[in-house]
Amino acid sequence: MGKVPEADQKEAVVEAYLVLECTKYGALCVKNQRVVRAWPDRSVYWWQGQHDLIETKRPKGSKFEPNQERTHGKLRARGHEVFVICTKSQVDEYIIARLAFWSEYRHNEYLRARQRPKSRGRVPL
Repeated sequence: MGKVPEADQKEAVVEAYLVLECTKYGALCVKNQRVVRAWPDRSVYWWQGQHDLIETKRPKGSKFEPNQERTHGKLRARGHEVFVICTKSQVDEYIIARLAFWSEYRHNEYLRARQRPKSRGRVPL
């Protein structure tokens, strides 16, 4: 079976790829519960408190729900980053942009902090 063209990929495929790529680089990518209609599909938590909201859509023929664009506008007006991602290549562009946002030094510091052994008991003075 050959590759599915990007224009014909399903939203679930793009969303699963987003989760995989975010996890690969140490971000938490969580599915948002539909408590509020028109809320973005996913929240991505990066280092140092950086947080993005992601709306995934099918690449071809997908439309916003009536309130989604308005909700995204309200979130952006309050300083939140909202991204609409429709293809795997857009996921790659998003990841590259986020990694570029954080310097190589900060990323390496984060990785080193994760590798430090946790202290057991009292810390000597």
